[in-house]
This record gives sequence, structure tokens and C-alpha cells, in this order.
Amino acid sequence: MSVYKAIRRFYMQCMDIVFPRWCVGCAVADESLCDRCMSAWSGPWWRAESNAQYLLRVDSEGEDITAFPVWGKAWYRGVVADSVVAWKNRADRRLDCAFAQLISDALQELNVGHAFPAARWDRVVIVPVASSWVRKHQGSFVTGVIARVVGEQLGVAVVDGLRKGAVRLRLHNARERAVKSREQYAVRDFSGRDVILVDDVLTTGATLNGAERAVTRAGGRVVGAIVLAVTDHP
Repeated sequence: MSVYKAIRRFYMQCMDIVFPRWCVGCAVADESLCDRCMSAWSGPWWRAESNAQYLLRVDSEGEDITAFPVWGKAWYRGVVADSVVAWKNRADRRLDCAFAQLISDALQELNVGHAFPAARWDRVVIVPVASSWVRKHQGSFVTGVIARVVGEQLGVAVVDGLRKGAVRLRLHNARERAVKSREQYAVRDFSGRDVILVDDVLTTGATLNGAERAVTRAGGRVVGAIVLAVTDHP
């Protein structure tokens, strides 16, 4: 064990004494996200956009096509759902680190050249979907953590260039989700950029659709997306 790892391990042990923690998936002591719960993400990556209604398009022949590939790693249920919800509602640096490690390990299994065939890699940037000002202010900007890790693993820049508008709905129905798809806007110029979006959960695709609209209006092109989890009943 390196000196750095030994010091870090000792520091974390001290932190566990001063600030006790429990796994957000199963409540085992002294873990933010235990190995057993991390294994809920052990399945293969798969293309998840076909069930996201807001990511469907119609081609010139009237056939349904998807807007861009979206790669998911786990179903949003059980341990996965509990862990993600807890992460989104906490400002916990150790939990950020645990998810960062999970994402980093998972990305080793994704062949990005195959995953995003339209990407021009000298122009690619990673962009987190817009998060609320409150979440950022409270330190629970989970899509920012995901974007940072994806950027590091792919060796490309991360641009936090999307913001949310003033619309705030509880999304009880399709009409309200349609509004959600239009509430994001760009605060950066994406001209000439190929964008890979990142989000925590894919449900109907309304958030990714809204992000794509914002990127397109700012001159960019969305070539794909990565999500941690996918709902099986949008």
C-alpha cells in the first residue's frame, strides 16, 4: 500500500469516528456505498433511449428513430434507486467519491468509439444536464460529479453550460413533462462542438430532450448521452 493510500485510509477511519456513516443502499456501517450495493451496477451497458418517448423522432419515411444513443448501466429500482435518491439529497463529499469510483470503474467497460459513432472526438465536450441553483448551492450537483468523471475517463473537456429556467412543476402528466423538456437554456457557446450529455436517471427523456434543444440553439450537436440508471416504467 502506498503512503498516500495509507494516509487516506487512516484519515477516512478518523472521519468515520467523528462523522459516522452508513451505506445509502443497505445501511451497513462505515461505508458510503458498499461493494455489495455497488454490484447493482455490475451489468453491461445498454442502449436505453428506445423507451424514452421524448427522444423519438420521425424520419422522412414516417418511421420512428431515436434522437441520439443513450447508454444506461442499471435499472432504477431497489438498491440503485435508493442509492441515487440518497445521493441527490445529500451534500456528502465521501458519497461523491464513492459514486465517482463506481462511475470510473463502469466506464472501463464502455467502448466509447462504438457507443458514439457520430462523435468527432477532437470536438467533443461533456455537458451535465441543467441542475437547480439550490442543488449546486447545497453541494449536491450529482450530474456535475458524473460529468467530471466521464470527462476524465474520456480525456475530454467538461462544460457546465446549461441552466434551468424558472418553470417548476411536479411532473404529474405528459403535458407537464413537455414543459420540462423546454426549461433548459445554454449559457455557453457550443458552436462546432459535439456534445455528450450526462444525467443520473433516464425516465421519459424530457430532460435530455430539453438539454439537446438548448445545445442546438447554442450551435452545438448532441451525439449521445450517458446515464447511471434507467426507469423501467416511464
